[in-house]
Amino acid sequence: MDCSLLDFCRQLIGIEGVSGSEKQVADRLEEEMLHKGFDRVDRDPYGNVIGMIEGTLPGSLMFEGHMDSVGIQDRSLWRYSPFGHDFINNRLYGRGTSDMLCALGAMIHALGDLATEGKRNHATLYLVAVVQEEIFEGIGFGKVLDLHTPDAVVLGEASELKLMLGQKGRCELRIETFGKNAHSAHPERGRNAIESMAKVLHRIPQMTCHASPLLGEGIMVVTDIISRPYPGSSVIPDHCQITIDRRTLEQETKETVLSEMRQELSLVFPDSQERLPACKCTIPTASALCYTGERLGGERFFPAWMIDEDTPLVGFAREAMGRVGIPFETGYYPFCTDGSESAGNRNIPTIGFGPSSPSLAHIIDEYVEFNQVLVARQVYREIAKIFRAN
Repeated sequence: MDCSLLDFCRQLIGIEGVSGSEKQVADRLEEEMLHKGFDRVDRDPYGNVIGMIEGTLPGSLMFEGHMDSVGIQDRSLWRYSPFGHDFINNRLYGRGTSDMLCALGAMIHALGDLATEGKRNHATLYLVAVVQEEIFEGIGFGKVLDLHTPDAVVLGEASELKLMLGQKGRCELRIETFGKNAHSAHPERGRNAIESMAKVLHRIPQMTCHASPLLGEGIMVVTDIISRPYPGSSVIPDHCQITIDRRTLEQETKETVLSEMRQELSLVFPDSQERLPACKCTIPTASALCYTGERLGGERFFPAWMIDEDTPLVGFAREAMGRVGIPFETGYYPFCTDGSESAGNRNIPTIGFGPSSPSLAHIIDEYVEFNQVLVARQVYREIAKIFRAN
């Protein structure tokens, strides 16, 4: 057991670092990188931590993960304290163990092993820990990529030690219906926006999403609804809004997603006079305050991506996994990651590899099998060594 890595991960888990409040986590990550021999550790205005092991040869490889975690709704439901970093039967418990502070710890220690070699006739290695990923997949990472453009990216999201070659994307759709206020004692004098939205809600289960041989079927689910005025207080509502979480595939763009939804809505409201402005579909934007005081945000569209198995980066990972002695198994993330920015928007070769199962993220009594963290450290180190040798 590598007690120094275990101790470091336990320290990270002991810090409550929800999105927008990651400063203490960032401080500890920076401290560890410097202790492990990184040449430079910088922070951008948004609080992203960027560690570098500088080389004299062209090329660079970037290891990336997010340092924020989701919040705790009810601590009384936890058998183990979410920030108590209990270690029992090789399982480390706590918020962020699987998603994904232990992967960051493994990356830092893996690259730290190489930083102490003292040789600089190799490519540059980066370790990036980003803010606000749980809210904006890829937006924070994009700010880092504006400053540094690597030749390839390794994500540390949980993959059960399989090599992930892509992911579904995510798009938020906002659908609004509009009506006319009236006293609820005289509903015939108004136009009820909720009743109009009911037509949309009835239509949604009948809509067909695309399918991909590798990524599977697209997904469309309503995640919230609200009307105006709220509470109603004897008023016929003139506005109703829903949010749809749309999981997209590799060929889908925000233009195609919007176009298809608007076409479906035209079937719900065939009369153009009723359709406009009775109903509207958009992709919303959102923003949040970072711990540095800067505001981060953007449009709520995060594209799907895939990488070909013949890409050199995949070959490096295959060789690394073989050196460590684990089977070369591949898959695709069913959820959205920061790869939406590196691969989806910028076409940078990107893979994912991490300890633990995605099913353990965000749950009560979240944990990681720590043996997987130790294996991940070895694989990260070997990927970096092979990349530098090529």
